Amino acid sequence: MSRPQITYPKAASVTLSPVLFAGLMPEAWLGGTRRFLVDVEDADGGFIMCQGIDVHSGLFSRWTKKYWFFTALSTGDATLFYLQNGSVVFLKIRRMGSRETLDIPVILQIGKTKPSLKTVPLELIARSQERTRERQRLEQQLDDYNKEIMLLYEGRRQQYDSGYDEGVYQAVRDEELLGGLREILETSEDLERTELDERYKEAIEWRGPLFRGVVGRKDGYIFTVYSNDHGKHFHVLHKQKEIDARFSFPEIELMSYKGSRNIIPSKDISRIQQYFKDPPHFGLLEAEFEKRTQN
Repeated sequence: MSRPQITYPKAASVTLSPVLFAGLMPEAWLGGTRRFLVDVEDADGGFIMCQGIDVHSGLFSRWTKKYWFFTALSTGDATLFYLQNGSVVFLKIRRMGSRETLDIPVILQIGKTKPSLKTVPLELIARSQERTRERQRLEQQLDDYNKEIMLLYEGRRQQYDSGYDEGVYQAVRDEELLGGLREILETSEDLERTELDERYKEAIEWRGPLFRGVVGRKDGYIFTVYSNDHGKHFHVLHKQKEIDARFSFPEIELMSYKGSRNIIPSKDISRIQQYFKDPPHFGLLEAEFEKRTQN
């Protein structure tokens, strides 16, 4: 498969901030989309920003199967607060939905003074490559963890529904008792959940405390319950679109935004609501709120 052709910046070179970013993207590499992502990390692997970049058809794109892009990568507040002139950053180019990255190390020139560092040290490049491999390994573990959690909750919900349909609970006339039986079925996976958390402990701790409240993902959105939040609501986050929205529980209605630069389109709100109409997905959200009440 053809690789992306980056015209600017050149790897390991000095480049002005904001970084001009240009080149050609092979159609096959894009995987059926006209967009790709660039993560920007500092020399210690700290996340600075992520930017989605659209590609465009050129005069010969129909025959070459390549699309051009030209944009500026703004490191934003990072250049004001902790990136200094001569800082090494890594541009990590990846396809939508992929973890594989093409890494371009550059030296930032912030302001008019040229940095004393002329090329990126090889040890920094090697260290970044090692961190990328480690991140990919842990992200794969988190994917596996999410899949197992979903299967666990879906199995419990199906167990309840199946038992109810087959008349296992027909002899129970007391509604309060019936509700108690359902609650036991829906929370009896605590030991299994604890075992899963322990098995994937390394990945969960790497992701940080907010991951513990993550109850699902869809179309780039992350659904999470913060343990220190007050009131029955959860957060819908989108890193690339810089969205942090509050949705009510159990109604799943948009309540407000928290410092967001953008809003969620109405069609995406409908998709999020539809997502939580699925009992296994709603069950995960419900269980997370229950856990928060117990802590």
